[in-house]
Amino acid sequence: MNTKSNFRERLNKAIALREDGRAKQDMAILKEARDLLLNMSKDHPDNAEINYQIGIAYDNSGLNNKAIPYYVKSIDQGLSGSDLQRCLFGLKACSAPLSIRIFACGGFST
Repeated sequence: MNTKSNFRERLNKAIALREDGRAKQDMAILKEARDLLLNMSKDHPDNAEINYQIGIAYDNSGLNNKAIPYYVKSIDQGLSGSDLQRCLFGLKACSAPLSIRIFACGGFST
């Protein structure tokens, strides 16, 4: 298996775990998803998608203060499209005072 497909497989597994944990409101599953994503970020610290998923995993766990830096980092790393829109929404939901940053990043495109 090549590195790129292994990366995608690991990321998809972490996303599926996060979604399952959120749906079940199971903190143990959400922690497992976060741990997988955090381990991936060690090898890919500049990957916007990984950092965005870490932000969501913290957000889904109710750990908003830990989610915010990952949301901001993913935006700074060039997150785009619908992921950017959802990231901006998550960032705003986590911290109303950061709404100024959301609009500075371009807000939601239509």
